[in-house]
Amino acid sequence: VVDGQHEQKIIDRLLELPEVREVHCVHGSIDIIIKVTLMRDLLTSDAELLSEFVQSTIRSWKGVLSTQTLLPGFSRIKDDDRCYI
Repeated sequence: VVDGQHEQKIIDRLLELPEVREVHCVHGSIDIIIKVTLMRDLLTSDAELLSEFVQSTIRSWKGVLSTQTLLPGFSRIKDDDRCYI
């Protein structure tokens, strides 16, 4: 959730981060959804890595009121007639 006065600046900053692959402005109880790609070592879990990324970058930005992190259990990506697993 972001302060509306800072929304565009936050979007611009997100797009500057190399880890951020997608930024979506949405309607409802949240304002922005992002998709990130992070590289990890064998000793760090996905949850730890994502938590560290969000904590060290996005949460400290002016105008960011709250964040929510979701990790997929599994994903399917449909592209034309193909489904990628």
